[in-house]
Amino acid sequence: MEKVCQNCGTTYNVKHCLIKTSKFCSRRCHDKGKTYKATGTKKKDAIRLRLQKRLSVRDISNTLKIGYGRAARYVRDYPLSAEERSSIRNRKLSEHHNKRWPKSNGAILRRLKVKKCEISGCTWSVTLEVHHKDGNQDNTSRKNIQILCPNHHSITPNYRNRGRKLIR
Repeated sequence: MEKVCQNCGTTYNVKHCLIKTSKFCSRRCHDKGKTYKATGTKKKDAIRLRLQKRLSVRDISNTLKIGYGRAARYVRDYPLSAEERSSIRNRKLSEHHNKRWPKSNGAILRRLKVKKCEISGCTWSVTLEVHHKDGNQDNTSRKNIQILCPNHHSITPNYRNRGRKLIR
């Protein structure tokens, strides 16, 4: 059975089992004739987000659900100024800090300023970790929080969700 190549227009022979799927005469014509999904709208949206909302590349890629590299290519001609980059960085840091340490938990912040493990006899003071006694990270009440060194924190019964029951 003969068919016409969609890329170059020449006729070529096709096996009986491939009649419905065959579109090109060779691999070279196949590679040249590939049709990709149009991404022009994503590019326009990325540029619009960069120019109107002054978003970072990571925020654009998350908003449009495209890869970081692709978003970076789309907005490479529209760079942010140094002030805008620093304000985005500061905003993200403050959002993360406020989410992790709400302002209502001033007692926790005061205990962190002590810079000492709460286990008696421990002299570790370089890096400290917050231990939630009940294992619930959202419960930041004064009774549930303990400031520990990494060594003592790793031997607690619920360190890194150890001993947590899975709900299915």
